[in-house]
Amino acid sequence: MLLVLMRFFVHAGESAAEHDALAEAAVTLMQRVLRPLGGLLTTLPAGPSHPGMTAGPSFAVFPSTHALPHRRAAWAIFEERLQQIEAYTESLLEAGTGVDVLASVREDLRSLRSALEAAHRRERGL
Repeated sequence: MLLVLMRFFVHAGESAAEHDALAEAAVTLMQRVLRPLGGLLTTLPAGPSHPGMTAGPSFAVFPSTHALPHRRAAWAIFEERLQQIEAYTESLLEAGTGVDVLASVREDLRSLRSALEAAHRRERGL
């Protein structure tokens, strides 16, 4: 989400349609991915060293997080990261944790990836 937001604010050669797709992607990631995952995390056990406590999301921002400077590479990385998160979500589903939430998140990730790919390809004639 941070990479998408940073790319949105950089205005580094994206067309108006791509810029709109980045805005929609950021909002979708916040509302349809982070919100449900955050809720799910707070219901999971924190681990054996913290009996009776539940986990929670980290709000850490790593110093290596920076705007991706090259448009073509940035969009390729967005697609790659969404595929990775989608695959990880699939593996969690197979483990049987938070099935309802994760199934919905997986579908939202697929839709988001498709929308970003379509916007980028259409604008670049790919």
